[in-house]
This record gives sequence, C-alpha cells and structure tokens, in this order.
Amino acid sequence: MSTLTVGAKARRASVLACLVGGMIAIPSAVQATDRPVVDVRMSDAGFRAPASVPAGPVEFRVSSADGEEHGLEIFRPRRGATVNQVLRDLRGTSLANPPREVAAAARLVDREAEFFGGAQVQRAHPVRMSVTLCPGTYRLVDLTQVLDGPARTKTLRVTGDHEACENSPAQEGRAGTAPATVKLVETAAGPRLRSPETLPARGPIRFTNATDQGGEMLLQRLRPNATQAQVRRALEDGCAGAGCPFDGPAFGLNGMSAHHEATLLGPGGAPTPPSPTPPAPRPGRYVLMSSTPDIDAGVAQSQLGAWRIVTLR
Repeated sequence: MSTLTVGAKARRASVLACLVGGMIAIPSAVQATDRPVVDVRMSDAGFRAPASVPAGPVEFRVSSADGEEHGLEIFRPRRGATVNQVLRDLRGTSLANPPREVAAAARLVDREAEFFGGAQVQRAHPVRMSVTLCPGTYRLVDLTQVLDGPARTKTLRVTGDHEACENSPAQEGRAGTAPATVKLVETAAGPRLRSPETLPARGPIRFTNATDQGGEMLLQRLRPNATQAQVRRALEDGCAGAGCPFDGPAFGLNGMSAHHEATLLGPGGAPTPPSPTPPAPRPGRYVLMSSTPDIDAGVAQSQLGAWRIVTLR
C-alpha cells in the first residue's frame, strides 16, 4: 500500500504558521505549450491556484515567494475519507513523532488518500514538475503548513477528456518520457533508489515510485569532499554546523503514492529579477534521497538506506 510523504520538511526545527490570510500570487492562465501550466508562488501567507485545469499532463511551476521552504502536494481522498481526516493523519506522519506513531499514521493515510506528487522548493530552487491528472477533484496543500496544525487546501477540478485517461488502466499519476530516470524500488533491505551516476541539472528527470508505499525524489547539494560515511551519519542522526555535509536545503519532487510517476522538468517558478530564467541547480555532487516515512519502521526511508550520491551536470 502507498502512503504520503512529509519528507525533509519534518526535519525542520520550527514549523511555519497556518495557511491563512493574504494570498500573494496569481496563477497563470494556460500558456503556449502542449500542456496547461500552473504557476504557484508559495509563502507562509499562503498561495493561489486555478479552480480547474484540463485533463492530461499538467505542468506546475512552483517557487517560494518568501525565501522559506515550502512543499506543494497534490492529493485526492479515497472513497469514504474526508479532507480533514487526511490532513489530521498526515500531521501524524511528522518525523518529530515517535516512530511507532509515525508508522501507524502513515498506514492510515495510505488507506485514506492518493498522492500525485508535488514540489519542495525554497528561494534558490524553484521547481517545474509535470504529472498526468485525469478528470476528478483534487486538493493542493502546503505540507509545511500541515505540520503546524489546521491548513487550508485549494480545490483543483480536472475536466474534459484526454487519451491518457482512456487507457486501461488509465495513466493517471504517470509521467512522460525523459532521458534520465530515477526509480524507487523495493529490496530485502528496504526501499532503495536506482539512477544513473550523473543527472542533468536542468532536467528533465522522470521519477517512478515502484514500491508498495509512498516515495519521493529529493536532491540536496553536498559540501566539497563530503564522504559517504558523513552523509550516512547525517541522514541517520541529523547534523548542524561545520560538521554537516550538506550545502543548502533539499528540493525536488514531493511524495507520491505507490506506482505513480512524475517528472522533474527542471528549475521553474517565477524567475528572480534581473535573471530572465530561474537558475539551474549548481553542478556538483548531490545526495539523491527519499525521506518519506516508512510505513513499517516509522522513520525516513533515507535513514533506512534510500539515498545515493549523484552528480548534477
């Protein structure tokens, strides 16, 4: 069974305020491309999103308007579950909670909702991602806000028809082709990431969650000369200051349910003036990881070995 992810957001020392008050960004209309494009600028004050998009591949351009880390998530309650129920149990998957409680909450959320991915962003790392959505009603939420308490969701209605939704089974939650692929797989030792040693800094990178639980694809830049042992210790025990191997926060694709796909198209969102386009992640060594709570162990999958070091070029 699948479950959602709070991912690296649960490792933050402080949790941001509830999703209330002044919304600051107006989403773009469908732009001149082969898929609808939705701009989402996120902040502690909230975000805006369109009321509807046409069925098929949808591109989300997500950025942080206030410089803080935010996590857009796209989900849909399963039959019999309510949005409030999903958010309540999602809050229980915070990795700040005892592992036994996290695992129990993750299994509940697995039964209650289907997750289609999203984007974890901060000012230096806006994200463009795409996913196929079929007709129905979805919810958008900032996972960072969920951890703090009551959070407002945005309703997104997907309308019309698309050939991807007519297949049997429908290709909902699938991604298009990409030259680079990353896959989260099940092994006897737990979830593991499979990927090339080198990935394109500007994308696209297709991520497939091939496990029977939730998974995500995050990237975090490493300091020069960071070792495998240092990364392992940091992911298992945490770190701070000069002894930490990380050079900046994590970014990438947020959690999606079992056997779903999404594509990290590259840097995205609103560019920071005077730059006409968002900057790509700096070339170098990164840790590629899934920090989704494991439904059995109740700790981040990265603590169990779902990570590897890759090079972005």
